[in-house]
Amino acid sequence: MQKKNTHDVHIQLLRLLGGSNVNNVSTSLLCLQEDKYPLTSEPTGLCVIINNENFGDPEDKRSGTERDAGSLTDVFSSLGFQVLMCKDQTASDIAQVTKLRFTPLSVLPQHGDAFVCCILSHGEENMVSGVDHKLVAISDITSAFNGEHCPALLGKPKVFFIQACQGHSLQPGLAVDDSIHQMPIKEDSPNHPIEADFLVSKATVGKYQALRHHISGGIFIQSLCEQLRKGCNRGEDILEILVHVNADVSKKDFGKTKDTEKVWKQMPEFGNVTLTRKLVFSPCSS
Repeated sequence: MQKKNTHDVHIQLLRLLGGSNVNNVSTSLLCLQEDKYPLTSEPTGLCVIINNENFGDPEDKRSGTERDAGSLTDVFSSLGFQVLMCKDQTASDIAQVTKLRFTPLSVLPQHGDAFVCCILSHGEENMVSGVDHKLVAISDITSAFNGEHCPALLGKPKVFFIQACQGHSLQPGLAVDDSIHQMPIKEDSPNHPIEADFLVSKATVGKYQALRHHISGGIFIQSLCEQLRKGCNRGEDILEILVHVNADVSKKDFGKTKDTEKVWKQMPEFGNVTLTRKLVFSPCSS
């Protein structure tokens, strides 16, 4: 006699018991079998966007960041997240936001099954800036959501996207010589970033600037949103999607004009990955 799938047996038992949350429970069981984080809550989770645009000096305005914030809002809303927008935050404000000490608090106890934090600001290496030009360590932001400081998110995925410079240098591009590669690099540009090809998600690796257009927004954020739309529809996990983002951004050339052949590059990175399961965001059906 053919054995029944364990998942099917659980579903039949739940139906016999009259479980009101059979769909969510069944999805959770299936995710556990596939070694994925079960994202079954409604909303899926909370997405906090810290969007710093105005730093006092009009010449220091981060023009284009509204485009990034809007794109992130659209994407994570489509993925079932409740989006909370926090604009023009000082360093102290950022600390309060990351400790979930803002008003209103009524939406915050229900964190859902995942947490996403997007920070759009200026920055230095491993730091982001408040609009008062004071710096906050990225490690201080992430640690505010660990199991000790935020028990509600214990065992749940916590994802941070940082659109901020990590230094003042522009990253040069080097011409690729196919003769030194056993496997030719297939890409649109004949140049390749000097910091590429490491397996080590910020908009850029350390020391370098994160490039942003004053109208179309940050190269990293716009690529991230595009790849999230495509990858989530394909059922890809977040690490696969971020590899697509790295590849997409690394192929782009900046600064080249009819008067100069100098090419600047940008190389995003994702590190500090401690996920214990695959993280797959699914678009809402409605």
